[in-house]
Amino acid sequence: MRASKPEMPLRSLLALCRVHLGQRTRIAVLVAALLLAGACATPDPRFVVRGEIHGFPFQGTTDSEQSQALLQRMLEESGRVPAAGVRSIRLDQGEPAGPPDRDALQRLSRQYSHDLATLVFAQQVLSLEPNRRAQALYLKNLARVQADPEVAGREISRAAAGYSFVFAPAWLYRSRPWNGADFRRPRQFLEANGIQTELLDLPEDGVVEDNAALIATALRQPAAPGRKRILVSTSKSGGEVALAAGGLLGPEELASVAAWINIGGLIQGTPLVDLGLNSWQTPLVRFWFTLKGWNWAGVESMATPIRRARFATLRFPAHLVIVNLVGVPLSGDMTFYSRPGSALLERFGPNDGVALLADQIVPGGLTVLQPGADHYFDLPDMDLRALALVKSVLDLVTTGTRRPETAGAGGAPALRFEPGAPGANQ
Repeated sequence: MRASKPEMPLRSLLALCRVHLGQRTRIAVLVAALLLAGACATPDPRFVVRGEIHGFPFQGTTDSEQSQALLQRMLEESGRVPAAGVRSIRLDQGEPAGPPDRDALQRLSRQYSHDLATLVFAQQVLSLEPNRRAQALYLKNLARVQADPEVAGREISRAAAGYSFVFAPAWLYRSRPWNGADFRRPRQFLEANGIQTELLDLPEDGVVEDNAALIATALRQPAAPGRKRILVSTSKSGGEVALAAGGLLGPEELASVAAWINIGGLIQGTPLVDLGLNSWQTPLVRFWFTLKGWNWAGVESMATPIRRARFATLRFPAHLVIVNLVGVPLSGDMTFYSRPGSALLERFGPNDGVALLADQIVPGGLTVLQPGADHYFDLPDMDLRALALVKSVLDLVTTGTRRPETAGAGGAPALRFEPGAPGANQ
């Protein structure tokens, strides 16, 4: 495991904002220097890890030959791997009681490595039988879409005839449209297949609570005659939809909403913001945001103490089908924009470069994993994967799938692992 880097709040918040290195401002010089400090490495095809977790294919890229050998053996031997410093980390612990335990994953990440903890996270998610069914459904639909996109598109269009997809855009979706926060490509792709979409008009840098209130107001409006709504959120808007659906609206007010697709959501905030708010450099960061014209309060509202406390109070109606799509990248899968954030977050546990993986899951929802994808899901065939995800959600809604009753406190049981010599594999 690489040594922890000193806290750099400006870098952490720039990583969150996914700043583009070519903007017309002198600050870009500083931004470039900070980003390059964490983005000098590129994925190395020699260190690819391939295998299966609970029968589902897993592929990712790690950052060294030593790490590749350990992870490959873990996949091949269900985690029972004798190795220096890791005598036994079990991947076959049976079905846990709930989502992965954030604190236990952090301990694994700190004692061994981010990548090892990431594999344990994936195993714990797929240990839940409802998640395995959802993963199988997604992969089946993906294979069909990849085999014949035109035919699959027509089938999905017919299945979506009674639904409209309502998108909640994410952080800086207006001023940085290239970052994907406005869902432009998936909306265009869905519309090209005859599927009705709507983009909610939200402040791009709004406070989570304020944007959640706007989402709640929009959902209180009657849906189009004969249609149900399917909500789609990503990144920061995940926390906003969670608050609207689980705290501000009652079940009767959500009657028109059949499902919620939570894509890499900052459901419980991100430690990147915590780092940016708790340092002597914070005034510099705030000044930089002021120069850009962005709302500092919007940043503060993504801090983990605030979001986690609020999330613990939320309750979602039983009829709402919730599907969490979580990217599961190994260290070598991080793209240029996610590497700086990942370097800062690895001390906190498995992450996608912006948020902890465990914090992206809405308990009681179904979780689908996308190995190899970081926070930005910038995969070559992501349009087809989005279509497959839409078809999977439509299938779940049509069959009357209800959320598994695991939304309470608790979570996965404590991880069983037998540590070796202190500091090994670090």
